[in-house]
Amino acid sequence: MQIHVKVTGFRKIKSHGEKSFTVYLVEVDYGGNVYVLEKRYSEFDELHNQIKQYVKTPHFPPKKMLNKSSRVLTERQSALEQYIRGLLEMEVVPHQIFDFLEITGNNHSQGFEETMESSGPNFNHYPPHSLNTDCLNTRVFHASGTIPDMVTSAVLSAIYS
Repeated sequence: MQIHVKVTGFRKIKSHGEKSFTVYLVEVDYGGNVYVLEKRYSEFDELHNQIKQYVKTPHFPPKKMLNKSSRVLTERQSALEQYIRGLLEMEVVPHQIFDFLEITGNNHSQGFEETMESSGPNFNHYPPHSLNTDCLNTRVFHASGTIPDMVTSAVLSAIYS
């Protein structure tokens, strides 16, 4: 299923006796189900800090702003939208994005075979790992079609050690 996200606006919230803060309106379209979330910058920042431990992330807008004018907040709104879209366009979409967008259940893992065959992103729940397949040259196969024990042993050792 495709996920489309837009940061459509922002609004200032002032609680009784507390400093005002800004929330950004995040519109999520997931499988035709459209809903709007309110997220503070600190929530975007927390997401970014979680994900950057595992993968190279798209550009994330800085926390410090010289002023909080409407123009500056609009620029940050646009930058946050680009950041989220960049995460969703990654080959392996970090699982934290589903929590952030409040996509619950196993819906995002449905159609795994379709995801693997399509050119769209792979919805995976673990940090990405890669395998250099150059070592899997067809010359290492016996005439019977089996892999020599030496290769099997090396692969099993790499996986379980």
